[in-house]
Amino acid sequence: MDEQGPTPAKSVRAVVEIGPNYIFHLLAVAGVGFESGYAARYRHTVRHEDVALLRASAHLLTFAEGRAGELVEVAVFFPAYMNLAGEREIREYFDLLERGIAGDHGAFVERYRVHLEKWRLWPPAQVDKYFAGMGLLGPYGPALHRLRGVYAGNLAAYEDRVWPEERPGLESVAARLNRHFAQRDVIGRWEQVTRIPFKADRYEIILCPAIENGPNANSLGYDRNVFYSGSDFDWMMQFISHETGTHILIDVLGDPRLRRYDFDTVYRAYENLARFYNTLVLETRDLYPMPPAYQHRRFDEIYAHLHSAHSEISPADLLVAGVDAFLSSR
Repeated sequence: MDEQGPTPAKSVRAVVEIGPNYIFHLLAVAGVGFESGYAARYRHTVRHEDVALLRASAHLLTFAEGRAGELVEVAVFFPAYMNLAGEREIREYFDLLERGIAGDHGAFVERYRVHLEKWRLWPPAQVDKYFAGMGLLGPYGPALHRLRGVYAGNLAAYEDRVWPEERPGLESVAARLNRHFAQRDVIGRWEQVTRIPFKADRYEIILCPAIENGPNANSLGYDRNVFYSGSDFDWMMQFISHETGTHILIDVLGDPRLRRYDFDTVYRAYENLARFYNTLVLETRDLYPMPPAYQHRRFDEIYAHLHSAHSEISPADLLVAGVDAFLSSR
């Protein structure tokens, strides 16, 4: 897909934002799920007692391969999705969250209604529980109260010692990515190949150096994703297209026929489905490998055979048939 054309109607756009970068900075420095050179470089910017607190809460804040701890959604993804970027905003968010857990969730819903309605497009977020009440978060009230102090208490150091160092590099990568995607209609090609419309006008890629060695391409919501800014540029161009596809295909994961299979098999089949369609979108078979457990070569053979035999097959039918074929061939 090297040809260029007019500016696409629905755009892929790399953005540089302090809010998500700060949240992932805290997790990285505390070694929540991974260690990195970034963490070693900035260890001194987070208070020692807060590093210890984050590490003690690591089981609640880690995420990978479609699974996440109990507080990832509310303490990591949603505030990052909204780009909470100031101490007052952070304190207000956690204060309203605590009120919601105590029984008065209306104030939280009204304050963040616009964001919650957009977040609703992303089924893994399970947004409706915020509209119905937050009773399920009750056991985690004390942990969230402690996180409030961590998030608010280390922001000044981040703004002073980290963000000025990292921001110029992020802006350089964003500019390069945006030049690439400005005249390439990636979303339009995905819509054409899958016959599924993308539900937003823009897909934002938040660049972040803090997730070095950690989970990469982290979906915050339907229209926002976090990528490691130091990734190989060619890989990033291809995988941003891949992630565009996983978001267009996300509703396929809710097909009731998939309930008879275990989650890990379905999730890996879904990621490989996106990879297969990406070969059609980018018009190349020379794509990124997946981790060994994903068995992308086997899935690629299965999907290619099924699609060749039934070119009009829907993504949902292709996924179900692909899982069946994969399990029967083991």
